[in-house]
Amino acid sequence: MDLIGVEHPLLPKVTFIKPTYVEYVAYYEKEKKLKILYRCMMLNSFPVGNIHWVLDKWSHVFAIDTNTRQLEGNLKVSIVSVIKATIIGIERGQGVYKFETYYIEPYVNLTCNPEFFAITKLISKIMKELPVKASVGIITDCELGLIDEINAKKRSLLPNFFPGLYLPDNFHLMYASAEAARDTFIPNKMMALCESTASEAFKNIHINRKE
Repeated sequence: MDLIGVEHPLLPKVTFIKPTYVEYVAYYEKEKKLKILYRCMMLNSFPVGNIHWVLDKWSHVFAIDTNTRQLEGNLKVSIVSVIKATIIGIERGQGVYKFETYYIEPYVNLTCNPEFFAITKLISKIMKELPVKASVGIITDCELGLIDEINAKKRSLLPNFFPGLYLPDNFHLMYASAEAARDTFIPNKMMALCESTASEAFKNIHINRKE
């Protein structure tokens, strides 16, 4: 879909209108209620046809999931799994992708939001490894209600710990659920891959106790 407008009725030149924001959202039904499957708010952007074109707007796309469990005693372990997608191309409106595990990392006894702590670590790693002006999309399944404020720089990532730590200009957060459409939509497939990888990593945890 394109929005177009004419600068002046006597001038034939047509100008594309860039809306303040464009929202892409899909729903699924669970227990007779509509729940969000994926949602992406693109600020100051031209509208595009489908979710594949949304992902293609970013030069790099990552999905991140943090699986936190209470283990023996007071030991709380968070395992972070990050999947990277490389968009090979778009054929007949459908994206062609290659997936790879970017990294898996454990954290112990975090006192802040483990999901956003993991996102800040991911951003730090990306900024060290990728070109400065690379546009990056990060897909997460946490804190849907806060994502718009974070993308708009109205809220920092960890306000109680690093109040001045805002999302860099070339980064964008997107929400996707891992509960449904795992084989249908790419954002949900990536989140499902993250979730299964993090869950599998817990099977390999070995706790060494000092006597």
